[in-house]
Amino acid sequence: MSIMNLNLLPSKAKFQAAKIKLKTQVNKIAIGLVAAWVVACAIVLGVNFFIKYKLANAVVQNKKIQENYTGLQSNILVSQKLKYKAKMVGGVLASRFEYGKAFEMIENMFPEVITLDDYDLKEDGTFRIDGTTKTREGVDLVENTIESINSDKNKALTGASLTSLKNFKGVWSFTIVVTLK
Repeated sequence: MSIMNLNLLPSKAKFQAAKIKLKTQVNKIAIGLVAAWVVACAIVLGVNFFIKYKLANAVVQNKKIQENYTGLQSNILVSQKLKYKAKMVGGVLASRFEYGKAFEMIENMFPEVITLDDYDLKEDGTFRIDGTTKTREGVDLVENTIESINSDKNKALTGASLTSLKNFKGVWSFTIVVTLK
């Protein structure tokens, strides 16, 4: 036999049953939508919190980097100033006249048979040298030294001239003017 679907409820009861069934379905759908909205809001709030956290960390790192950059910028400026000043001092030292070397060169210009009595550096870059020798060979050495200076054999001196030569009781005295490069 077949089972028959017999609904013995009156039509008003059937309508109320359909209404309750529909209300239950609408409630399930509404609860599902509210749950979906709550989950979506929780996800959005979580993402928003995570982004704010990352942004705050990025801002802190940015401030640190800017502070380091500002510190480096002043250090770079100081470094550039120091390099410039060192270059200026190096230029001054390179172009500075070395008095000690010049006096040492003048002292060692003649052999021992010639005695240097006095030498003086003038402001125009010339030395006035007064000396004596007791031999004629010493006078020849003085003349040879003047010749070698004038023929550019000495790299530190450009010219020399004998301004005075005297003989008094066998002692030759001379004065030479030597020009520095």
